[in-house]
Amino acid sequence: MGLEDIWHLSGWQWLFLIEGLPSVLLGLAALRFLTNCPDDALWLSAEERRWLSLRLEREQQHNAATEVSVLRTLGNPLVWVLAIPYFAFYTIALGYALWAPTLVRDALKASNATTGLVIGGLYALAIPMYSLAGMLSDRRDERCAVAALGLALACAGCIGAALIAPSPLRVAAFALIAMLSPLFVGSFWCLPTRFLRGPSAAAGIGLVSAIGSSGGFFGPGIIGFLKQTTNSDVGAFLGLAAIALLGTLVCLGLRRMPSLRPRLGVSVRLRQLRAHEGMANPDGH
Repeated sequence: MGLEDIWHLSGWQWLFLIEGLPSVLLGLAALRFLTNCPDDALWLSAEERRWLSLRLEREQQHNAATEVSVLRTLGNPLVWVLAIPYFAFYTIALGYALWAPTLVRDALKASNATTGLVIGGLYALAIPMYSLAGMLSDRRDERCAVAALGLALACAGCIGAALIAPSPLRVAAFALIAMLSPLFVGSFWCLPTRFLRGPSAAAGIGLVSAIGSSGGFFGPGIIGFLKQTTNSDVGAFLGLAAIALLGTLVCLGLRRMPSLRPRLGVSVRLRQLRAHEGMANPDGH
């Protein structure tokens, strides 16, 4: 926004150009590196390609044997319950994206450029959490718990944003909200395919996504209503905290469902499977 009139472009035009450039570059990289099947993925070793192909073939056979009708999937109560934490995620993430820049600017009395750097820094701090979330989720098969952790941190961050006076400490509370996406998204989207297969999985995931994404429509209205009712940001962020808490409790409740319960020893079984496949192909063929 500080590049006004450079090369006869407005600051908002520079903003869109700079934000769009990484997407273009990543799109070109995807054409080069994202392949249609494991056999074409030259960035994997021959053993990794063979192992992945066997796993995909085994999963396809399993999916064909356990496929459920689309209508039955849409009537599955568990699919509808899954939409609750995703609605909470979408509402909080959108509220944070829309409000954080203004509140950070007011808290630090900073310029637009400095505010942008601070917000970018908060997201940068969250980047390592993607790898950490994957490790936490995979080692113990804790999909629900890791998703709940993301919502719980967002809940704490929203409470801090509501109750802490404008200061650098309030900005630190926003850092907790920034941890939501890395912890929640990857773990959560592993859940539908735990009990859905084939076309039914596509239908169930579509339903969860449609209902949850409605948080983008209802969320700003809910936040605006709370802000007008309380005449401050406090009520709005406490409302977001309540939504995050609801999503957290639902994730923890889902963890007790038989189809979503952590499968103890899953990492050990995967290692045993790879060892067995290696013994079955000692010469690498």
